Amino acid sequence: MHSWSLSRQLWVVGRATPIPEVVTPDSWASIDQEMCDRFWHTYRSTLDSFDLFVVDHPVCLAACFEKFDRPVVAVATTRYELGLTRDPERWRWLNWTLQAMHDRGQLLPLSNNRGDREYAREHLGFDWPTVPSLCEYPGAQYSGEDPRWLRVHLGRPPLPQPYSWADLARCRGIYHVPYNCSQISIFEHYVAGIPLVFPTRERLLDLARRDVFGAMAQVSLRRVEQLPPGEGLNDYTSRATLARWVDLCDWYDEDWMPGIVTVDAEPDRVDLDGVDWRRAAGVIAAARPVRRDRILRAWRDVFARLE
Repeated sequence: MHSWSLSRQLWVVGRATPIPEVVTPDSWASIDQEMCDRFWHTYRSTLDSFDLFVVDHPVCLAACFEKFDRPVVAVATTRYELGLTRDPERWRWLNWTLQAMHDRGQLLPLSNNRGDREYAREHLGFDWPTVPSLCEYPGAQYSGEDPRWLRVHLGRPPLPQPYSWADLARCRGIYHVPYNCSQISIFEHYVAGIPLVFPTRERLLDLARRDVFGAMAQVSLRRVEQLPPGEGLNDYTSRATLARWVDLCDWYDEDWMPGIVTVDAEPDRVDLDGVDWRRAAGVIAAARPVRRDRILRAWRDVFARLE
């Protein structure tokens, strides 16, 4: 097994991987067929010995491995067209490439959340089954010894920076106003066993409709890129569309994230002292090993299909 990453943040988890040529942290968002061809010419001898490739974030990089004629497991996160939203021609190219790879059995599509599963299926016409991110790398374990509740929304970190995952795990719990239907930091907090509080579905939809606290402000990359609303799940001004996104949020899925607490109040008026954090922590602690086993089993099943 060999790993490459375009992230400049791997120092946070105490490791680093080589950054490949051609596709770099500064160039990947310009991906097109010409870049994929250069990647193949540069690495065809190096990568020819590999049995398969796994592409996580951003999923558009799966196109780089098309010419290697090996299975490609691609995990959709943060809207699959990330980097191409402003360029309809390259977006159409990506759609065509992913569809062609899927049609011939080369692409094994996955998603790490229900929102991206539905979004990718809506645009590409085939399913992207969900396997949530494991997110055990922080290594923090909840203690709750600090009685403070933390409040998080877009533009407001849980603590003044710099802070550690251990600092978060010492606090009583975290109240989130989410800016997206799935956030990797929320996976991290849940896996650490931290009690988590969210607005109810109805309250989150109301906050999103009023465009306050950054609620659901990044579900559509068209909005992030300051483009007009699009169709389907990109119609970010539509109440019905926002309601779909809210229903697809990770934390409302009791199958994968039991123990989440929801409250129906304005974010700046939420009474967190009334939350039964001990019960929430207990439910999450009991669910974590089951969740872990399900995720690992799902990945084993994926690789078994390739044998």
